[in-house]
Amino acid sequence: GHTEALSHIVTLSRFDANGDSITSENVQFEMTIPNIGSGYSVFRYPDTSSDGTELLADGGSTGSCASPSPTCISVTSLRTSSFGVFAAGASSSPSPSPSPSPSPSPSPS
Repeated sequence: GHTEALSHIVTLSRFDANGDSITSENVQFEMTIPNIGSGYSVFRYPDTSSDGTELLADGGSTGSCASPSPTCISVTSLRTSSFGVFAAGASSSPSPSPSPSPSPSPSPS
């Protein structure tokens, strides 16, 4: 079914002193999403895949921001990667690629 994206895909990148990518470290950040409402799901996307995992099923969590606002969420993840927020009811992983109509597989890029 169609799933409404409530945010752009946000990619967080961290590097160690040698310039190597750090992905297996906890990360917490805040997102302001004007039309978030009360029902939403956050998905985490690995660096090498457009197949996302629901954040809560991945050991992560969401909560209120440091300065609480109805349009702001705090996202905590066990891994650093890419994140997207979708309207509640996402039964399977939404593709982060925008598409005018639902497609069975991601388009090659």
